[in-house]
Amino acid sequence: MALEGSITFHTLREYVPGDDLRRIHWRASAHRGELMVRQNIDVTPPKATIVLITDAALYANPDDFEHAVDVAASAAVGAVRAGQSVSLWTTGGLRLSANGSPEESMLFLDRLAGVTLLADRAREGLAGTLERLEHAERGGVLIAVGGHPQPAEFGTLTRIAGRFGLAALTRISAPENQRSGTARAAAGLSIIDAPTAAEICDRWERLAQAAARGSVR
Repeated sequence: MALEGSITFHTLREYVPGDDLRRIHWRASAHRGELMVRQNIDVTPPKATIVLITDAALYANPDDFEHAVDVAASAAVGAVRAGQSVSLWTTGGLRLSANGSPEESMLFLDRLAGVTLLADRAREGLAGTLERLEHAERGGVLIAVGGHPQPAEFGTLTRIAGRFGLAALTRISAPENQRSGTARAAAGLSIIDAPTAAEICDRWERLAQAAARGSVR
């Protein structure tokens, strides 16, 4: 999937229906006598930001956390192997970053193997992590993994989603608690519910493919 990096102006081309009207270059359009738009290109590598929720209070079943760790590990290693820049945050304060070298995959796996659920409310927690994230990261994709955020936290996550090209909250849920379909969206934040890490990863892959085709709603 082509992820959104930094955008720079590249050249001009003729307008075609569906182009963003904000990209029309009015001076050039007046000179040519037809609408011209700016053609932009990405100049930085694609980027993935992964947030693993480790707040014990946000999991109905502690066993679900193991699936959440597997999802975070799969997303991180997949992004690294694809040569993407990766930032992995946990709500317990762990911060990891990688720029796409193969050796960094093992670093993510080793560190995630030691991550546990935290009940200490004095720690940063999801609310604090989202507050820091809002001022630190943007662009590319955002994947929040595991747990069921409280309404205020969900609202913050939905607001932050607008800073990224694609954003998803993946939650481990019992089958009877799931809605039909691969994913559903809430104001730019896609929500993926499934009972296992394998199903979450499969649904995420389908969502990413849809985003690459421009068909995510």
